Amino acid sequence: MEWKLRIKTGIFKSQEYLLKIEKGGIILIPQTAGMKRLKFSERQINSISIIKKNTGAFEVELNTQQGIYYGVLLKEADISQVFKALSETFGNRVSVI
Repeated sequence: MEWKLRIKTGIFKSQEYLLKIEKGGIILIPQTAGMKRLKFSERQINSISIIKKNTGAFEVELNTQQGIYYGVLLKEADISQVFKALSETFGNRVSVI
């Protein structure tokens, strides 16, 4: 499954990516030319947190062996589908805050 996500890439800067969840891991596909595609295998992912903000938006914190990535799901994302797909692949490493 795939969802649009804005990943923080610097101070006051973010880029749109496509979050793709596969059996073996996660792929973040940039929607802007020149940006690098990020791929994480299941064993490279330490934890994933979905954080509901007061504005109704949902943030995703992806803690990997390479670093921590922060993003905001775009409004059209169905959070229950995102949580289900993440939980099926990553089990108890996924939490909702």
